[in-house]
Amino acid sequence: MSEEIRTRIDEAGNKEKLEAIGRELTPPLELDRRKNMDILRAELHAHLDEHEGEPEPQEAGDEQGGDTTEPDPAATTEPAEAGPSDHDSDLKYQGRLLQNTRTKAFYPYTAALAKKRNMREV
Repeated sequence: MSEEIRTRIDEAGNKEKLEAIGRELTPPLELDRRKNMDILRAELHAHLDEHEGEPEPQEAGDEQGGDTTEPDPAATTEPAEAGPSDHDSDLKYQGRLLQNTRTKAFYPYTAALAKKRNMREV
């Protein structure tokens, strides 16, 4: 199948055909139409090389007759939620801060900002 797609890529005469081929691939590849045809072909060939050994997804119901497997109970249990104090400490900046004396906005400390006359360290 890969060789058939490679020949279609090489024979494609315009960007629309290359884009259609890219959408047919598994996983699909979105192409930038602003690029040259040769570059688009190279991207498609690289995508095929990268995903060459991967098996294609099976259609729903192929060879199984439906989904009869039970869900894993460990996967269905929701993780314990972290308390607000744990989450807040991750979001706050831990380093030195500067405050703009005019706007009262806070900024991470940098030497260039510290030299400004309207900045003070807090």
